[in-house]
Amino acid sequence: MLQQVTAMSEQVLTGSVLEPSPKYRTAIGVIGVALPPALLLWALDDGVQNSISAYYYTGGRDWLVGTLWVIGVFLIFYQYTPRDPEQARSRVASIRSGRADAYVGKCAGVAAVLVALLPTTPPEGLTQPPIIGIAHGAAAFVTFASLSLFPLLLFSQSSEKAALFRLCGWVMLACLALIGVYALSPEALRQTLAPWRPVLLLEWGLVWVFGYSWFEKGRETVLKRTLAPAVSV
Repeated sequence: MLQQVTAMSEQVLTGSVLEPSPKYRTAIGVIGVALPPALLLWALDDGVQNSISAYYYTGGRDWLVGTLWVIGVFLIFYQYTPRDPEQARSRVASIRSGRADAYVGKCAGVAAVLVALLPTTPPEGLTQPPIIGIAHGAAAFVTFASLSLFPLLLFSQSSEKAALFRLCGWVMLACLALIGVYALSPEALRQTLAPWRPVLLLEWGLVWVFGYSWFEKGRETVLKRTLAPAVSV
């Protein structure tokens, strides 16, 4: 009896949270896609903000923080074990075994929780130590960069839509790079572009591509397991 309990415990600890239901991926995708428009509608009376993080200081704060916690906690405990590691395109052992999924997930998850705990620099009239805003920006960068690795390096390993997932990853990195370019650009240029809310638009696009890639991977996994349960996903 003790041996059976021990074996079951090891299976739970080393198994994938996706094995019971790959629809978890689809759910994360839906949550990601829903975030920007939900914030926009939830805080309609507060006006359009300059970034997603700025909605922390509006009526959409609870939605923003709640979404970050849901995604963050999920990713911290995220594990994935491929059914057939030999089908992976990469020769890197951690990617072929699925360990890279857990590593990247934990990195993105912890960073997402930090984004929720450490607000961005507040608007005029509110104060907080500058280091908190700096830490928020660093955590947001790590979150987005880590999330881009899922479609770019992981989802594309045994997928028939490898090119599509790699494109999603590159688009996410491009959006992140453009946000960095805008932040480091001359003040005059930033003031000129500010009315167009470039950071909000780039973050919106980044989050939507992230959500789409997880939604599509989840849908693909469900379809494969339905049509051919023995096929690795």
